Amino acid sequence: MARYHVCMVLVGKLPVPATLGGAVEALAQHLLEQNERDPQIEFTVLTVDEPKAQALAAGFRHAAFVWFKPHTLWNKVWWRVRTLALNCTGEQKELPFPYQRVEAAAWLKRHWQEFDYVLAESELEMIRQAQVPPEKVLYHLHWVGRPTPWRDAQFGQLLAVSRFVGEGWKEKSGCPAEKVSVWPNCAALDTFAQRLSESERAALRATLGIAPEDFAIVYCGRMVPLKGVKELLLAMQKLPRRAVLVAVGSTNFGLSTKESYERELYTLAQQGGSRVVFTGFVHNTELWRYYALADAVCMPTIGQEAAGLVAVEAMASGRPVVATRSGGIPEYIPAEAGLLVPLTPNLPEDLANALRTLMDDPARCRAMGLAGERAALAYSPQQYYQNFVSILDGLTEREEERRKQSWKIHAQ
Repeated sequence: MARYHVCMVLVGKLPVPATLGGAVEALAQHLLEQNERDPQIEFTVLTVDEPKAQALAAGFRHAAFVWFKPHTLWNKVWWRVRTLALNCTGEQKELPFPYQRVEAAAWLKRHWQEFDYVLAESELEMIRQAQVPPEKVLYHLHWVGRPTPWRDAQFGQLLAVSRFVGEGWKEKSGCPAEKVSVWPNCAALDTFAQRLSESERAALRATLGIAPEDFAIVYCGRMVPLKGVKELLLAMQKLPRRAVLVAVGSTNFGLSTKESYERELYTLAQQGGSRVVFTGFVHNTELWRYYALADAVCMPTIGQEAAGLVAVEAMASGRPVVATRSGGIPEYIPAEAGLLVPLTPNLPEDLANALRTLMDDPARCRAMGLAGERAALAYSPQQYYQNFVSILDGLTEREEERRKQSWKIHAQ
């Protein structure tokens, strides 16, 4: 019999189950699937409506789903209203966006009493509008957030994806340490642990113009400035010709002035004799093939990354990782599984040196890949679920102890 009743709130653009992708939605689906195997929680999931997601949801026995229709036109209007409200009244009176969150907040206002906890995957403004008591709110923070004392007052426990995120929040808002828990991300390790046969790997590399003797470096992510793609391309210009960069992610080179950064990437890729292949969009279910063809994976992030999910996927794939010492990334990559470089103006040179180190030492590459496979086990969906249950257990024990102490005081 389930020990907890939890309402999971994900009312954005993408549904759960994660039929349309989305990192947060995928994490939520992992949590629900693991609970089906070891049901300690009865979930109610507030999410946006989508036919394929509804079909998959029917297979869950320990999760009920409440669907909210997306309002495409209304959302455009609502965004303008929300922005005006923010400018005029300040952050404490923000309106929840997108518009379907208004409807979800109304539902939650009527039903929060039915749950032990409300797991807020959406922003806190919606939870506040629903008037959920803060002690019931678990705020799952996937980025550095916007720490303020006002926001601290809206939740009972902050669930941060890394120590970096949690410590940053406490420092900026003054949040008490006992209100912050670290809940590391997970990845579908079984998917990324798949291996291509030698012939399959050679064939896929050949389709991308990668010869057997080439050293394939994979970048996986968005083509935006904070991800450090430009710095990686500059690093590629400093490497021998046998280094090939496979950049996995969607691009729209030169389609409008808004893609000036992507056009700059394209220009850099043509310069300096470097070899770069842009794959375009690759569905999550196929990403493992690109990790499998790699000799190394690079995360050149120049922003303060909350966590290191790409690193987990790479490690599960048995590939060494070169990454920046940014945000929560170092927490996910042990020293034996990758090389971390500092965030300095010399980043392209430092990335090139780290990648060259791996190029020149195949034995070290193999050893790091094996170490990464072992390290990735800490980020399995099973462990992710158990970590969440442990957090609930700890909160319950703390509340019981508080009640005992309160009873003793009143009894004296």
